[in-house]
Parts: sequence; structure tokens; C-alpha cells
Amino acid sequence: MQPIATLDGFLRAPIGRYFIGRRYLVWCDRPALAGCHLHGRLERDDLVELSRFMRWRAAAAGMAVPFDIVSDCRRVDALDAAGYRYMAQSFRAHLDALSTIVRRHAFIHAGGFLGAVMSGVLALASQERRWREFESFEPALAWLGAPALAGEVAALIDRLVDATPSLVALRELLASRRRPTRLVDAARLLGRSERSLQRDLLAAGSSFRTELDRARVEAATALLADPERKLAAIAHDVGCSSASHLSRLFRRFLGHPPSHLRAERSRSRR
Repeated sequence: MQPIATLDGFLRAPIGRYFIGRRYLVWCDRPALAGCHLHGRLERDDLVELSRFMRWRAAAAGMAVPFDIVSDCRRVDALDAAGYRYMAQSFRAHLDALSTIVRRHAFIHAGGFLGAVMSGVLALASQERRWREFESFEPALAWLGAPALAGEVAALIDRLVDATPSLVALRELLASRRRPTRLVDAARLLGRSERSLQRDLLAAGSSFRTELDRARVEAATALLADPERKLAAIAHDVGCSSASHLSRLFRRFLGHPPSHLRAERSRSRR
């Protein structure tokens, strides 16, 4: 499988590709099999972005509908309360659509309280038990008829999630800086050459432009918590040329404009 730099690109042409989000990886080996890997502390905004996977126009992207899916949550450390509520609501809201595109769902988790919570969401949302729980890739992919793929997917996760210090370091740097950052400045601050940093990002399925735009969206998401703050001012603060520029980035990374997130937050406060 080959890396692709944006979630939009993956959803348009997923077969044989993977995409790395902030705390997740999505991949598609063949028209009848796709998967996602989640790790770290999952927050509501991570799940909002990933929910685009649930609203996927899979047939238009060349998938064999219905297809099988693998969700690997073994390395999820925590799920905040807002994230849990959103996940439960999304599954319920998109259950009918999911039932038309997903044939079988293999859910992998590490057990314990968190595993029980996440599997409980599936149980509440699923009217039919077309999903099964597993502790590792091998039996999950064997159930889906693709046991030979287990090693490749496991290696992909190990390489891209556990072994991407350059990506992690760059994201932390961009998150800590309010003013726009150029590639040459980021490389200098990380003690890297521009070429080697670009090479590492490409291997991780990303690019400096993608990471800079992602950091802008994350910073703007935090600033949107202030209902009095104008969108144009937020766009300027995070380094966007205009409010429409920021809106394009939101649609690219989250699938909706900033106004949608602000409206959802307003409803949740009532």
C-alpha cells in the first residue's frame, strides 16, 4: 500500500493506499477490505474527522459494496467523555448507511474497561451482530478471509504509528507556534535538513504543507470555543489568508466548515 497526503484523496481513491491522521490511520488493501487504526488519547475532534469514513461514498470510490472493515483500537489510551458521546451518536445516526456498505466488521481491542466501553458502543448501535471482537490482527483477518494480510498491516502500523518521530516532532513544533512557520525554519528548529525532513514526511504519507494546514485547523478549532471571536480574526491568527481559506481547510480535514463546529458546540452548551 502507498501513502497519500490527504483524507480527501484517500476517500476518492482508496484502493492500495493509506492515510495518516493525527491519531489514526486508514488503509485499503483491496476493493472488499479496508481498515482503520486508532491510537493515543482520542478526543471528540479526532472522531469528528474520522466519522467521514462512516459517511463514505464507497461505491463511487471503486469499493466493492458491501465490503469488510477492520477497526484496530488496541493502542487507544483514553477516550474523553465528549468523544464517547459523539461516537455513540454517530454510530446511531449513520447506522442505516453503514449497514449498506459494511458486510462484516472486525473490532480489535486490548480488553479492560476501555475495550468494554468501545465494544459497548458497537453493541448499542448494531441491530445485527455482523461484527466480532478480537485481540489481534491474525484471527480478525482470518475471519475476513485475508489471513496473509496480517503481517503487512501490523508492520505498517508499527512503522507509521510507533516509528514516526519526525512527524510527531513536527506536529508538536507547529502546535507550539502561533505565527506561520516555513519549512526551512521548522527543519532548523528540529535540527534537520529540509530534504531529510521532507523525505521522512513523505514516507509517513504526509507533507510539510499538509502538516502546516492541519496545525492551522487544530489551532482554529481551539479558538472557535470563543463564540464572540470573528472567523476572519481566527483565520488571521492561525496564518490563513482569509476566512474562506480557513473554511476550505476545515472542509478538507474535517469535512465541514468552521460554522458547523461552532453550531455543534453551541447546541452542546444548552
